[in-house]
Amino acid sequence: MKKITVVSLTFLLLFSSCAIFNKGGKTNSFTGKIKYDIKYKALNLPEQARSQLPDNSTLYIKGKKSSTEVITAMMSRKTIKNAETMYSVNLIDAMGQKFAIEQSKEEILEANEEQEEVKLEFTDNTKTIAGYEAKEVIVTPEDGEPYSVFYTPEISGESFNFDSPVFKKIDGLPLEFKVDAEMFEMVMKASSVEETKIKDEAFEIPEGYKKVTKEELQNMFGG
Repeated sequence: MKKITVVSLTFLLLFSSCAIFNKGGKTNSFTGKIKYDIKYKALNLPEQARSQLPDNSTLYIKGKKSSTEVITAMMSRKTIKNAETMYSVNLIDAMGQKFAIEQSKEEILEANEEQEEVKLEFTDNTKTIAGYEAKEVIVTPEDGEPYSVFYTPEISGESFNFDSPVFKKIDGLPLEFKVDAEMFEMVMKASSVEETKIKDEAFEIPEGYKKVTKEELQNMFGG
């Protein structure tokens, strides 16, 4: 059971580092939610572990704040970001055990400096995703294979991706992108984009969460 729990935890910690690329763009006052479908490739996991992985996530945006929710069979995770204060917190509910992993501005800047450089090649290729024309950018990691990201410059904010240096030069919101992990590759694609009112509670930390570091949480679950 512990090993299976670690799979869920690994996914949630990995997912929390996924970039939401907003930087300028045509519309900087979007308020609403974006739903993503998640598919997996090269899934080197037993069937029981696969069942713990989520098949969707939801991103909420309001002004300079964002909140991303993802739920697995054994855990749920919400990442709240405030671009104005450069603050981020991951809220993890592991079968009733609730933990909060905070990142300050200084910690985020330090982590950014340790990230590898990537090469971005903007192309003229486009395709329609969730009703938006998505533009292609080819991302080439320093020590990896190139892959495509499709984004829309029509939805943006003021640097929601402040905690990720990888895609900070992409001028818009990603509608399709991939994330590599040791055990699998996941592809995220927006299935719907809806402008709607978002309550302030979506960006607040509920009561009952214990503040821990990422390392402390991994040790708790044998990671």
